[in-house]
Amino acid sequence: MKKAMARNVLLTVGTWSVAETLVWLLSFLLPFSGFTFRGDLGTVLLWVWLGVPHLLAAIIAANTLVWVTDRQRPLSWLLGLSALFLYSESMHAWRQLRRPWHEPHTVPDNIGIAIATIVPAFTCLVIGIWWKKRLARKDIPIAEAPRSDC
Repeated sequence: MKKAMARNVLLTVGTWSVAETLVWLLSFLLPFSGFTFRGDLGTVLLWVWLGVPHLLAAIIAANTLVWVTDRQRPLSWLLGLSALFLYSESMHAWRQLRRPWHEPHTVPDNIGIAIATIVPAFTCLVIGIWWKKRLARKDIPIAEAPRSDC
């Protein structure tokens, strides 16, 4: 394993673990509880709303990882970060579903938990694709850039 690759792997795991701590901090600092949602759509929105700290931490972690790792291949490292987020969020969802509730689970509960689980990992991928396109535009030499005659 090359020195740069080992550094980027450690940065990816470190960014993920700092992001998990950031989720805990954001949960206390931002008012994510105390809202009332009604109906089935409200139940889904409640679970998605409770997943917002995880989403914010994923956005911060993905941008930080792209900023400090190899800028020519940001998508490869963000794939690893997104896999780590998917793993941790699925374990969080598993704990939510295994915990005894005062009422049985409903379909909107399961849908909301699934959406809140997938969104942080998906966000990492979207940020990676955006950075890759942004870096690809910067690699085009100015003399060869396409011109529009508008």
